[in-house]
Amino acid sequence: MRAPASRSGLRALSRAAGGLVLFSILPVAATAAGDIPAVPAQERPVVGTSWREQAEADLVAAHRLIEQAHPGMLEPDPAFHAWRTRGFRQAMALARQADTEARAWTALRFYAAGYQDGHLAVWRERPPSGGARWAGWNVQSRSGKYLVTRSAAQWRSALPRVGDELLSCDDVPVRDWLGSRVAPYVDRRALDAARSHVALHLTNQWPNEQPWRVAPPARCTVRTTAGRTQDIPLTWQDSFEGLTRWRAETPPQGVTAPSGSIRWIHASDFMTEDGERLSAFLAEIATIGAADEVRAVVLDTRGNNGGNAMVGFRVLQALLKERTPADDGASKATWRVSGIARDALVERLAMAARLEGADGPTLRLVAELLRGMNEALARGDATLPQPDDTPAQDPRPEGRAFGGQLVLLTDSHCASACLDFADLVRRVPGVMHAGLPTSGDTRYMDITVRQLPSGASLALPLKVWRGRPRGDNEPLVPRFPYAGDIGDTAAVQAWVRDKVLPHAQGIAPNDPVTAWSVRAPRGYRRREFLVKRYTPWGVNATPHLQAGWAHSAHRIRFPFEAPKSPARLAASPTRLRPRRWIQLATEVSIQGMS
Repeated sequence: MRAPASRSGLRALSRAAGGLVLFSILPVAATAAGDIPAVPAQERPVVGTSWREQAEADLVAAHRLIEQAHPGMLEPDPAFHAWRTRGFRQAMALARQADTEARAWTALRFYAAGYQDGHLAVWRERPPSGGARWAGWNVQSRSGKYLVTRSAAQWRSALPRVGDELLSCDDVPVRDWLGSRVAPYVDRRALDAARSHVALHLTNQWPNEQPWRVAPPARCTVRTTAGRTQDIPLTWQDSFEGLTRWRAETPPQGVTAPSGSIRWIHASDFMTEDGERLSAFLAEIATIGAADEVRAVVLDTRGNNGGNAMVGFRVLQALLKERTPADDGASKATWRVSGIARDALVERLAMAARLEGADGPTLRLVAELLRGMNEALARGDATLPQPDDTPAQDPRPEGRAFGGQLVLLTDSHCASACLDFADLVRRVPGVMHAGLPTSGDTRYMDITVRQLPSGASLALPLKVWRGRPRGDNEPLVPRFPYAGDIGDTAAVQAWVRDKVLPHAQGIAPNDPVTAWSVRAPRGYRRREFLVKRYTPWGVNATPHLQAGWAHSAHRIRFPFEAPKSPARLAASPTRLRPRRWIQLATEVSIQGMS
C-alpha cells in the first residue's frame, strides 16, 4: 500500500485495510497543499489535563490491541517484547507531560515508532491545528549521506545548492542530531526512505508531526559539490512548500513504449479496487511476449508502497507465463488467531468479491483463510498456517511468455507487497535491478486498521513470515544505482536505455550490436537463413530490420563459420557486420532449422 501522503491517502488506507491481502503503511508527513493551513504554526494549550488523558487513553488502547492480535506476542522476538514493555512505560511518562495537542500526539507516535515496523503505525484523519514553516531547502538520505535535493529559487538568505552534502547542524553531526532529537518520535529505522522522512524536520516544521520540545536548528554546515564547507543560517518562513513534492509523484499504472524495443510497465499500484481496470492492465501485459520487436521490459515500481501481493504475482505471471519463478518454499506465513483477525478477513472477503467477482485467486485465498480462522477460534488455537498453494491454482494467462531482458526499477519507498514483488522478480534468471535501494519491512505483515479513543488510527499486523530469506528492515540494493532524480521519468528511461541495458548479457555499452536472430525463410534452401539485426540500447534507440534485409545478399549458410572462438555469424553487406563478433550465447536464436 502506498504510504499515505495526505488525508485522502489515509482514508484510502483505511478503506483498503478491509479488503487486501498484504498491506504496508509507512508513517509520513501530510504533504498535500490542502492539508496544511497557511497560518502561523501554533499549539493549542488547554486548561486541565484533557491532552494528558487523551494520550494515556490512546496508548493503553494501542497497547491492548497489540497484546490481543499482534503475532509478535507469540514469537521469540527479544526486541519486540523489550519495546512492548519498556517503550510503553516511556510513552506513558511522556503522555503524563502532554500539555498540548501536539505533545499528546507525539507520545503516541513515540510508542509506535519504537517498534521499527512500517506495518505498525498511527495517524490521524482530521487536519491538525496550526500551519507549516520552511527554511527554504530539503535534504534526503542517499546511501548514508544527507544530500540537498531541493532549494528554493528565491529566499531571504543564502541557501545550499542541490547536490551539496549536509554535515552538521548547530555543530552536531547531522546523523546524531536527527537520531537523538527527531527519529525516536517519527521513524527509527535505518533505511534511506525513513531517514529522508526524518530529515524533513531539519528544515520544516508542521503540527501533524513534531518531536518533543526540540528547537529547530539555527545554522547548518554543508560540503558543496566543489568540496568546500559552507555555513548556512536557517531563515524560517511560513510555508508548506517544503512538504510538497518531497517524494516523487507516482507514475500512473499502465504500459508504455519509450521505444520500439522496450516496454515499460508502471507497476505503481497494488491496492487497486477496480477489477475491470486490473484485468485490462494484466491483459495488456500478457500480449508483450508475442511482440517480436520487444527486447526488454522494465518493471517500474516507483511510488509503490505495497498493497495486495497477489496483484504483483499476477503482473509477473501475465508477462512470463510458465517462466514465472516458483515459490522458494523456504518461508511460511502464520496468522495469529484472534477475533480481530477474523473481522479483518470478513471485510477482505467482501472486497475481494468486488475486485474479482465470483472467483479469483485473492477471493479463494481469503475464503480459505476465513474458514480456517473460524475453525481455529472454535478449537482455541493460537495460530493458523496460511495456505500456500492457492495462487498456483489460478490458470496461467494464455499466449507466449516474454523471453527477453527484464529490468526491475525501484525507489526507496518500495515496501511490503512491493518488496515481495521485487523478491519474486529478482529470482528471474538474468534480471537487472536498477534505481535506488528499497525500503524494508519486518516479518510481521497483513495489517488491519483499528480506531483509538481519540479517533486516531492504528495499523496492526496480523501474521508473521517465518524463514523469509530477507531480514527485518533489510533493503534490496540494486546492481545499477541511479544518482539523479528518481521521479524524472524521462531521465530515468534514458538512463535505463543508455546506461543499464548495454550491460545485458555482457554486451559492452558502446557495442552497437546486442542481438542477432536468424530464421529459415520460405522457399529457400534448407541450409540458408535470413539475418535480423537488433541495435537497441544506447545506439539507435530502437531495434529494426535493416533495409533490404530479405535480399539474397543477406543470406547466410549454416553451419556458421567458426574459426577458434567465438563463433561468428557471417553476413554479406559491410553495414550489417558488427564491430566485434558476438558469441552464440548472447541472445542468438535459430528458428525453423530441420
